[in-house]
Amino acid sequence: MPGEKPIGFYLKKADELLSKGIDKVQSEFGINRLEWQILNVLKAAPSANDEIAKELVPFIGQNELNDTLTRLINKEFIEHPAGKYIMTTEGKELKASHAIRKTSRTHPADE
Repeated sequence: MPGEKPIGFYLKKADELLSKGIDKVQSEFGINRLEWQILNVLKAAPSANDEIAKELVPFIGQNELNDTLTRLINKEFIEHPAGKYIMTTEGKELKASHAIRKTSRTHPADE
């Protein structure tokens, strides 16, 4: 039909809107959605660059991953000793403070 767009268009648009909303909430913590996703990967286990990339392949390209990892290092949320990225104490505290804030909310739309 004329004017119809492929489903991929709508999925991309939904992802963009989701990212905007999440970035707005995460900005309170000084991070964005991709940075938060990387912290989630590292919360599970220290990971090499290629392991993080594998987890986030639908969301981020290699150049953006490298830039995002550098930002997280500069913010002192992660470190990169011995070829693996790990969360610092500050990164762990950030995750914990977000978890506390999330559980203290009363409105389901806030989660």
